[in-house]
Amino acid sequence: MSSPPLWIPPPPPLLPSNPPAHCHRCPDNSAEASLSPLQEILHAVRRLPQWRLEEDFNPEEKNIWLAVNNNVSPLIQDGPTCGLVVLKLAFHLLNKKGLEVCDLLREAREKKFTYQGEMFSAENVLDLATATSGCTGRVLSGGLEKHCKTILDALQKAHPVLVPYDADPNHEPGYHRGHKAHWSLLTGYLMRLPSSEADTTEFKRAGFLSDQSCPQLLVAQPSPTMECASLHQRTSELFVFARQGKSRHLGVWSFDVLTRSNGNLREFSPSREAGDYLIPPGGVEEGLCGKAVMLLP
Repeated sequence: MSSPPLWIPPPPPLLPSNPPAHCHRCPDNSAEASLSPLQEILHAVRRLPQWRLEEDFNPEEKNIWLAVNNNVSPLIQDGPTCGLVVLKLAFHLLNKKGLEVCDLLREAREKKFTYQGEMFSAENVLDLATATSGCTGRVLSGGLEKHCKTILDALQKAHPVLVPYDADPNHEPGYHRGHKAHWSLLTGYLMRLPSSEADTTEFKRAGFLSDQSCPQLLVAQPSPTMECASLHQRTSELFVFARQGKSRHLGVWSFDVLTRSNGNLREFSPSREAGDYLIPPGGVEEGLCGKAVMLLP
């Protein structure tokens, strides 16, 4: 007598399909997600060559480092949506519910600002922000250096500053004449002051506190009443903390390098198909060069 046929269980149910393009959030990264806001600042600062040089070769004459940063979780872009992604993060800073990235993309298309999510106009980014969240703001033009104190004031009051720049392969600011134009959200600043400029009383009064693990780094929480942006006139070097849509890591960039990168956004990349992107009148130079977008509640 033949044996009964083997019973084969049915296949498991199909997993849910991927979320719509441009809507998914950044996948969790356990190492990064486990960092506290202070640890994330330390993690970023310790990647700086200036910090490592000081730690390794000049331990007896350490500078004082002052940090202010708004904690914002990363969000990874899907397609050329870097401007929309940092706009979504900016809404988080402003405690605005706002829209998801896919909703921002739909709204930007309706306004004839974009085809795929690209945003080659600072004015259009501001228009989209005000239309979708009810916030206000303004475009800063004429170069970042001209608006340095304004930008620092905004960051220490948790007001978002969105800055276009030319991205190097590691996503840090570079110089490619606008061929690698990319959007970033500035979340805070880092000042390096010589020991001779250190005034512990002044720093404590401004809200800066040190941690035992790293006494030369003083960190303050952003506050609407904070008034210490003028310290940048005494700093030996100024950096900004930044988020952008191609990395989960908090960036920390030289403000001078970012300024020059922002100021060299001159032309659309000849290696791209121009018909695939909506380039505003005046091109990349008119839309992005020397500009930033500051948002207010």
